[in-house]
Amino acid sequence: MTKARQAAPQAPKAERERVLAAFRAAYEAGDLAGLVRLLHPDAVYVTDGGGKVAAARKLIHGGPRVAEVMVRVSRQWRPDRIDVVEVGGELALLFHREGRVYSVDQLSHL
Repeated sequence: MTKARQAAPQAPKAERERVLAAFRAAYEAGDLAGLVRLLHPDAVYVTDGGGKVAAARKLIHGGPRVAEVMVRVSRQWRPDRIDVVEVGGELALLFHREGRVYSVDQLSHL
């Protein structure tokens, strides 16, 4: 764990789950304003396709811009199911499409 991550205060797990559930609901509804409210104004969205799928080549900066991209992607790649899971000790959204996992989105500093 990095020093920056250790120093960042973290809300109790129940609160993080509540925020992540609200984030999932806003994402599923394509609620741009709802996503913007939930994202920090300085949010950064990092994508990595692992060389197997297309991903943004540059970091996406700013809560409003991140929300726009997420809504656009949700319309293009409508998931069949979104689960809240734990990845590396952190909560994440696991996106399923056509019976396969196609994305894992981890939100830090909830």
